[in-house]
Amino acid sequence: ALAGLEGLAPGSQRPNARAVTTRLALAMQGALLCRFSAPEVADAFCASRLGDDALPGFGTAEFPRAHVDLLIHRFRYR
Repeated sequence: ALAGLEGLAPGSQRPNARAVTTRLALAMQGALLCRFSAPEVADAFCASRLGDDALPGFGTAEFPRAHVDLLIHRFRYR
């Protein structure tokens, strides 16, 4: 995720402060989830927000059914 910032950083051909800030915030969220959350939660966030096929809208990520079931079970029975 951080490697994608190189083309957006100041001094590059396409500086874009809003895009840099958004990517940094997503990377920080992903890092915190990886450190403090359940692996299935962190994996889902990172895949949907930081992966190569990440899209900004909710419901746009495709996950294996097993991951979806784990997430639903985790939050339903907390």
